[in-house]
Amino acid sequence: MGGLLLAFGLWLVAFSVLIRPEAPTARAQIVVGAGLVVMGAVLLATLMRRIRASAGPQAELALPRGCVLHPGVSVPLRLRQPGPARLARLQVRAVCERRYPRQAMAPGSTAVTTIDDVEEVWAQDLLDARDIAATRREPFERVLTFAVPTLARPSGPTLPSGSIGWRLQVVTDTGRGPAVRDAFDVAVVLSSDAPHPQSDITTASEAATSPDLTQPDLATSVGCAVITLGFLLVGPLFLYLYFSGAPTRRGNPVMPLVAGILFTSLGLLALVSLWKGRRR
Repeated sequence: MGGLLLAFGLWLVAFSVLIRPEAPTARAQIVVGAGLVVMGAVLLATLMRRIRASAGPQAELALPRGCVLHPGVSVPLRLRQPGPARLARLQVRAVCERRYPRQAMAPGSTAVTTIDDVEEVWAQDLLDARDIAATRREPFERVLTFAVPTLARPSGPTLPSGSIGWRLQVVTDTGRGPAVRDAFDVAVVLSSDAPHPQSDITTASEAATSPDLTQPDLATSVGCAVITLGFLLVGPLFLYLYFSGAPTRRGNPVMPLVAGILFTSLGLLALVSLWKGRRR
């Protein structure tokens, strides 16, 4: 939407200035076109800022190799935030949740459906830091203490229903968009049970709970690809019309050159942005 508004606004301004500057509605078209340009630029800038904020390096958590989490134990937890990254807030929480099915009835309906509900049993903030600047050579690192409560419930099925799950949640907020949440699953067992050692290190790319490609994500990707392809097809066409000397019945003959350069530049910029986003 931002790209379409920006392109249409630029075309409207160029049409009023180069082709029909003597028209009685030329000034009104220029004002409307300038407004569309500003609106499209704001939308594109907001989207790029959110993409840049969500594409930064993700945090890493590490537990001692072979450690077993059971009620009453305290283990060191190493946090590493690679750079380059500037964060307004970095929060690490230990959360125990109970996931269980629940019977519910929709408003205005007599049918009973089963939905999955989540209840937070226990939570503790392990770190809450603000104004963090991490570079490639000097990442942000901290050693925290993860203390499992004495009356902690072990992972797995629980009474009266459902199952207990433990996770370490890392919330990174750049201040330029929505906060990014990464969840690292851990297992808590009773001391008398068989040991379930944790892995040596858990990275965001390996064990963070990230959803699969959803329909809105696919629609957004296809839309960006279609807009990019449209600019790359229309721009060279205008350039061909100008350099081939094709006769035009009306309008300024320089208009195909201006439109060709503009649309080709926007298409190349969108193509580079798509490639960088795909690599990230």
